[in-house]
Amino acid sequence: MVDPLSTMCSKQFSDKNYFSNCVNSHTEEKPYSCDICKKTYSSKDSFRHHYRSHTSKKTYVCDVCNKAFSIRKVLKNHYRIHTGEKPFECNVCNAKFSRSASLHRHHTTHTDIKHYKCSICSKDFSRNDHLKKHYRTHTGVKIYKCEVCNKHFSQKENLVIHSFIHTGKKPYTCEVCNRSFSQGGHLNAHKLIHTGEKPYSCDVCHKKFPVREKLRRHYRIHTGEKPYECTVCERSFTELGNLKRHHSRVHDREIPDNVGVVE
Repeated sequence: MVDPLSTMCSKQFSDKNYFSNCVNSHTEEKPYSCDICKKTYSSKDSFRHHYRSHTSKKTYVCDVCNKAFSIRKVLKNHYRIHTGEKPFECNVCNAKFSRSASLHRHHTTHTDIKHYKCSICSKDFSRNDHLKKHYRTHTGVKIYKCEVCNKHFSQKENLVIHSFIHTGKKPYTCEVCNRSFSQGGHLNAHKLIHTGEKPYSCDVCHKKFPVREKLRRHYRIHTGEKPYECTVCERSFTELGNLKRHHSRVHDREIPDNVGVVE
């Protein structure tokens, strides 16, 4: 068995506590726990800094967003959110980070050592937070809540993408036609319009499509599946857009919220 310590960063320390803190940063062991909020830390110094956030007056104020901190160093780190500064660089892939702790966690992605195993599907992970995130794909637990519409998500990045619906933000722009999108996947699908590429092929009639979703809808022609049902006359449709048009033209009313896929 490979000694996990032998795969780390090879830094040397004269102080045993500094060495322990370095080891914890690689293994993600967090032996220091706050008895007030239960947050855990890998080093005693980080724990002490955090504890002061509960007990000390917050005298250091960000002049951009007015958020207050009890420690000057924490304010300095916070400023990087506004400036975009990322002074910590990975010497393997050149990825940059705003905090040294984030760089330490990132380093584990370059090793073949994966200490964390999913007890459900046995998939291995190099970081504990990645394992925790993965677990939610099995449990369905959705811990991230949209403050606007109260919809819940299992992954934080999905909540961020969802928030663009409310803000109208479209950060992904096509460099050919300047059309903008709220999701990177939508931009990638759009780019195929310019290239003419159609990588998704129907295995029944061999018709090709630029995006997987269009292929999925096309399959219903062959299967006869009609998952969208009118709650007024019970007529079914292969696509939601067809159901909406039917509701408007035939029943002369807006489609109700409870219209959707037939269970």
